[in-house]
Amino acid sequence: MENPALSDMLPGGRAVVAAAKTQAKISGDPEKIQRNIRKTKQEDTEMFERIDYEVARIDGDYAYLRRLDGSEAEEKCVARALLPPEITEGSQVIYEMLEYRMA
Repeated sequence: MENPALSDMLPGGRAVVAAAKTQAKISGDPEKIQRNIRKTKQEDTEMFERIDYEVARIDGDYAYLRRLDGSEAEEKCVARALLPPEITEGSQVIYEMLEYRMA
């Protein structure tokens, strides 16, 4: 029987569990598989959480965004077509639910 805790977080959870079961047959390390499941679900959850950015620079059809949460992550390169048309360098944008909007 499938462990419900593994697939209840996101709609894609069942696919993650199926991939982990396949990996289990290959690697045989259940602890490593559990870590991979948690990591994948965390990455999936982060896609939907709010992230505040500042437009660090604009280079042609691309804008480079810097996180405002103090994270040391490198600048994120985003096609300007995905951003609000009124952005300028120094503008603040919000990424939430797979969309960018002005702050």
